[in-house]
Amino acid sequence: MADNKLKNDEVLTIPIVSRDAQGDVVASPAGVVYTATNDRPDLLNSVIDGSNLVLNALLTPIDQTLDITVTVDDNGPLAAKVTMWNIVEDNAPTAVDLDTVHGTSVSQPAAPAEQPPAPAPTP
Repeated sequence: MADNKLKNDEVLTIPIVSRDAQGDVVASPAGVVYTATNDRPDLLNSVIDGSNLVLNALLTPIDQTLDITVTVDDNGPLAAKVTMWNIVEDNAPTAVDLDTVHGTSVSQPAAPAEQPPAPAPTP
């Protein structure tokens, strides 16, 4: 199952970094040239722009789980990075609404009994 989600109306740009054996970000080897491939180029455009991976969904609307494999490689000594992606519908909020189905209610306290008028002061 895909760990990453790309909204169907978004272009996602992700910086590419190199990591050492401890997982720390380090300088990339001199002259490194990255490549990007994926197993569903008919559904997802994956390209390298400098030192960024750029993903663009080519499918809308979404009607299935896709699990697209994207591989970024330096065609050299570094291990390739393989990630799984799904294209999802953009469900960003566009309006305010009320969830009346899940509303709660409690009884209002009874109105206080009417009080008789206070006696007039005596002179």
